[in-house]
Amino acid sequence: EAAPRQIAAAIQTADQRQECDLLIVGRGGGSLEDLWSFNDELVARALFACQIPTISAVGHEIDFTIADFVADVRAPTPSAAAELAVPEARQLVLNLGNLLQTLNSRIRQKLFNEHRHIRYLSQRLPKPQQQIKLQLQQLKRLQTQLDYSFQRRLQSKQQQLDYLSVRLPHPQLRISWRQTRLKDLAQRFEKAFSVQQQQFRQQSQNLNARLQRLLPVSRLKQQQQLVDALSAQLNRLTRQQINDHKQQLAQLMRTLSVVSPLNTLERGYSITSDTESGNVIYRSDEVEIGQTLQIRLSEGQLDCEVRDKK
Repeated sequence: EAAPRQIAAAIQTADQRQECDLLIVGRGGGSLEDLWSFNDELVARALFACQIPTISAVGHEIDFTIADFVADVRAPTPSAAAELAVPEARQLVLNLGNLLQTLNSRIRQKLFNEHRHIRYLSQRLPKPQQQIKLQLQQLKRLQTQLDYSFQRRLQSKQQQLDYLSVRLPHPQLRISWRQTRLKDLAQRFEKAFSVQQQQFRQQSQNLNARLQRLLPVSRLKQQQQLVDALSAQLNRLTRQQINDHKQQLAQLMRTLSVVSPLNTLERGYSITSDTESGNVIYRSDEVEIGQTLQIRLSEGQLDCEVRDKK
């Protein structure tokens, strides 16, 4: 039962000390119960958190545990784990030689391909002198086209300017026409303003007449009289309601006095209650011998002890 904690602690210790390059977590063959420690959650979490590469080698080849699926590599047996951890040096040297040959072959092939590509590009690339000559020819051709286009555009703009100068009237004529137009607009504005002013004056007179008819002085006087009448009526009803409530209160006080227990006490009766609970005692079987009772009279109260009951 303590094996999972011990295995997890050993894995954590190795991870903390960082003294080895590889960690083998394993056990020889055994029954299912013997290997069950490697199915524990503590072991699985310790393997998962371990920073050192791990190999799980639990039981024989047919045995599988949770540790096999959490570790970095699974080995069928502990012996196989040792072989995986420490491969044969001769085989490593042989593999290294094969890799070196492959690397040299690929480097030579890459250099050959690049050299062939450079030769292809050098054949397609024109000579600098020839390229400059072609560019100069192209530049001259473009210069000729630019001069021709500029002359044509200049000629077109000159023709357009001549056409507009013929159609454009003299500035003095335009100024005279604008002044005439301005005078006409000023006269029209003065006439429209006079008509509009007269209409506003007429509307103002009409509104003033309607306002005089609708002044609220008379209505305010009527409303004030109505308010005075309602105020007097309210005061009268309030006094009447107060008197009615006074009479009802007096009647209730007389009724309360009739049914009040204080009047009963004045006739010689008393109220007996339990001293501790305050409950009123109605029957003798509600008390016990020696119990303390409180008796309320018309004036004052008595604290009594039960000595006998019947």
